Amino acid sequence: DRITVGDVVRALLRSERLFSGAPDEAHSVESPGVTWVVRDFEEKVEDVLTRYLNGTTLADLAQRKCTLDDSLSIMPGF
Repeated sequence: DRITVGDVVRALLRSERLFSGAPDEAHSVESPGVTWVVRDFEEKVEDVLTRYLNGTTLADLAQRKCTLDDSLSIMPGF
């Protein structure tokens, strides 16, 4: 219940970043327009993805599976 999906993904990727590459100086406001827009988009996706994956534990997923199994079962809890 303390291991998050984000922990698992980062371990598999061997990276702290889940979506985009490491931030660099090219993400500054002085960057060319297209570069800045793409980097800004990547950062926003990274933030949303990180919050979602870090907010979900393996216990949460196991509980969802049990709930689904119970909802499909004739005899819930068995």
